[in-house]
Amino acid sequence: MINQKVIEILNLQKQFANNIHILQIFNDLSLSIFKNQITTIVGPSGCGKTTLLNIIAELDMNYKGRIQKNIQNIIGYIFQEDALIPWKTVSENVLLGLNLRKEIKQKNECCNKMLQDCGLYEFRNYYPKMLSGGMRQKVALAQMLINDPDLILLDEPFSSQDFFTKIQLENLFYTNIKQKQLSAILVTHDVEEAVALSDRIIVLSQKPCKILKDIFLDFRQDGKFLLPEEARELTSISHYFANIYQTLKPELDEKSI
Repeated sequence: MINQKVIEILNLQKQFANNIHILQIFNDLSLSIFKNQITTIVGPSGCGKTTLLNIIAELDMNYKGRIQKNIQNIIGYIFQEDALIPWKTVSENVLLGLNLRKEIKQKNECCNKMLQDCGLYEFRNYYPKMLSGGMRQKVALAQMLINDPDLILLDEPFSSQDFFTKIQLENLFYTNIKQKQLSAILVTHDVEEAVALSDRIIVLSQKPCKILKDIFLDFRQDGKFLLPEEARELTSISHYFANIYQTLKPELDEKSI
């Protein structure tokens, strides 16, 4: 069901402090993330987008409030820069999670299928230094997807890629998410990417951040499958850009540049 919650954030409070200054990031932020949706978070630089992902991933436990998770499996996390192990091959990197969990039954078959789906099979014995940036990010995506996470967190994973590689990665990501009926939270500064990929876009304010807009994209409702490449060709999406830009414009002062 589209309204089944996988994450519920309740009254979140978070601050960074030193001996001189207290920086309030969140002050009573509440937010629900729903099953089988790609939810994208946009907002000014430094407003707390990555901090929010880290809290959900339990990489940051120093906060007040409640994070309720209705998931049974692991959370996957993809960063802007891949975290591949340089002395392991593509196959070995992809299998890292399964090996750590000692899940060895049919693991090689699963790995080969994932590499074929991602267009990496012929590079399975290559090392990361032998791959382009786009291919390395494909490996990171395969490494995460093979573990069947219930929720995927992505922190600007495509921002360093050229335009055509970005489109290819977006299509690959979107197809896997929808076919596997997973849930994802994407952080990006790219409004076009947000509209092309998402079922829902949450617009955050400057810190202490609050939700300025919660937008459900009409052309993606009712489970409609539409590749990001195809979504970019829709003339009907221009009003989403205007809506998000006008919402963010007052927040984009010199402190956020």
